[in-house]
Amino acid sequence: MMAAGRSSIRPARSDDAAFIARIVLTSQRGPLPRGWCDIALDRSEPECLAFMARLAIAPRRRP
Repeated sequence: MMAAGRSSIRPARSDDAAFIARIVLTSQRGPLPRGWCDIALDRSEPECLAFMARLAIAPRRRP
C-alpha cells in the first residue's frame, strides 16, 4: 500500500491499449466533436479507437 499523496508510474502493458487509445483520441479532439484522427482516418469512433489501440501496442521499428 502506498502512502497518501504518493503515486508511482509503471510501464504500460498491452492491456492498457484501450485506455491509451481513448485518451489519445479524446485529447487530440480537444473541445471539438472530431479531431485529426477522425478526419484523417475517416472512420467511425470505434474503428478509430481500434486503430489507436493497435498503434499503442505496435512493436517499435529498430533502425
